[in-house]
Amino acid sequence: MGGMRRRFSASFKAKVALAAVREEGTPSELACRFGVHPTQVAQWRHQLEESAAALFSDGRKGVEQDPTKREEELFAALTRVGARADAYVSRVFASSHVAGRAYVSKSGYKFDDFHPYVLKTEDFGATWTPITTGLPNAPVNVITEDSRNPDLLFAGTDAGLYISLDRGAHWVKMNNNMPTVPVHDLLVHPRERDLILGTYARDVWITNISALEELNDAVLGEDVHLFSIKPTVQRVTWQYGANDYLFGQRHLQTPNEPAGMMIRYYLKSASAGRPSIIISDSAGKQVARLEGTGNAGINTVMWSTRKQPEGGRGGGRGAGAGTVLDQLMPLGQYTITLDAGGVQRSTKAEIVKTQGWPVGEPSETIRKR
Repeated sequence: MGGMRRRFSASFKAKVALAAVREEGTPSELACRFGVHPTQVAQWRHQLEESAAALFSDGRKGVEQDPTKREEELFAALTRVGARADAYVSRVFASSHVAGRAYVSKSGYKFDDFHPYVLKTEDFGATWTPITTGLPNAPVNVITEDSRNPDLLFAGTDAGLYISLDRGAHWVKMNNNMPTVPVHDLLVHPRERDLILGTYARDVWITNISALEELNDAVLGEDVHLFSIKPTVQRVTWQYGANDYLFGQRHLQTPNEPAGMMIRYYLKSASAGRPSIIISDSAGKQVARLEGTGNAGINTVMWSTRKQPEGGRGGGRGAGAGTVLDQLMPLGQYTITLDAGGVQRSTKAEIVKTQGWPVGEPSETIRKR
């Protein structure tokens, strides 16, 4: 039976590589010191130097810089604008939108220093600007930039999740139903546009941020705005022979995202009455009418994509006999119209697939456009 391969954390690899870059010993000496193989020391040093060159290159072609000297320059620039020199660098995030832009967060929790250290550079690290207005007095564990909206930032702190709509100029807390817990990692799913949070002691949290990605200055200046709607997949879970939650309490179960079409809209100020959402098919016939909330900010309404009785309202489980498919709206394109206080906004939406969920099998495609 083969031996178990030892795993090394990213922070441990970085510590060994940094010692090698600073020439604190030969590869053999550092290998003995850290309990690893000399080839690993050399490999991790090479990876660190490549990463530093990619993230912090000053763009001058043909100019080679010593990695240690460059690192010292960067830390000195951070310290000059108030970042604690001995604080732990919790995250470095290079922008995917603008060359030379990057974000750094530092944490002084080991020194009982709970000041938030978050900084931004626009010139490859030559100068840095603190961006902490609105952040709580709590260590910052991670910062990330949205891959679609360059002004949308997320920061995970020991006091929860904070977001910025203006590239760090101001921060506000985003929690909704999430308790105030330390957030240690963040990821934006490239396909689903979901923000995934890794917390300490409260598991993983997921929320869709597609509306936030569209929430720019132009949208914030409108009285009413209807966000774009992602293609909808109908999910059939309640059918004969389906996985109808018959496995008891011995299986871990977490909720899926709501089944149906998610419709989101923005109101600059609270509406006096309840906004209406009218859904029409490709022929212009109204097939559903829903009522939404009139709160200031982003509001959400779910359409079940089930057929409604004539003259019916709401997005319920549908009406009439027949199979499950008979109760679902057909695949195709629809028009969504929002009416908020007499102001109307419309957008296109599409139902692209119906998906089943049989017992013991992967999801199956029942029908598809």
